[in-house]
Amino acid sequence: MASSRTILLTIGLLFLIPIKSWSQDLNTRDNELWTGISIKYKLNKKLQFNLDQQVRMSQNMQAIRSSFFEFGARYKWNKYVSTKVQYRYTIRNEQRNVNRFTVDAIAKWKWKSADLKFSYRTRFQHAMVVYTGQPFTYLRNRLRMSYYGFKRLEPFLSYENFFKFNFHNEFRGNRYVLGCDVKLNKQMDLTLIYGIDQEMNTKNPTSRNIFSAVLSYSF
Repeated sequence: MASSRTILLTIGLLFLIPIKSWSQDLNTRDNELWTGISIKYKLNKKLQFNLDQQVRMSQNMQAIRSSFFEFGARYKWNKYVSTKVQYRYTIRNEQRNVNRFTVDAIAKWKWKSADLKFSYRTRFQHAMVVYTGQPFTYLRNRLRMSYYGFKRLEPFLSYENFFKFNFHNEFRGNRYVLGCDVKLNKQMDLTLIYGIDQEMNTKNPTSRNIFSAVLSYSF
């Protein structure tokens, strides 16, 4: 419907205001490519399991930065609220492999007259370098909006911030994402994104462009 597109365009333009400055130095950041697969098994209406694998490349997509395997379970309390727990093992260079545990609380709702979905996710994340024991603990909050008025496409926008503990207790980064979920068939989906990660409150803050493609299979 026309009103839905107008609403989506308006919100999208507001979201994209900062990108004008980002685009000016698009080539000055490192460009990363994230690719992977996700297998999801729905045990019943409330409980779903997932197994993910990704490879992430950096240095302008010329070197592998990391590869990880992740297992998780999501419990749906009702049509608005769910909880998710996940474990990830990440393989990195220079003996910096990482164990990571996360706990998510997720709230979702729809604006049906505008064909819009909104979600808020708060995540507690604790990771530890395997060989040194160095901890990294974050609280991550993400807002996401998507438009579901198309048959097979669901474009979305999201913003996420990263608050670090471990004697710092300060915000350390922001992530801005533009993406689209593509329905390939009843069981397979493809998620495409372009994102920008920006560090803050560090001695030499950096930023990076993220290009990602993840294929999901559900059964």
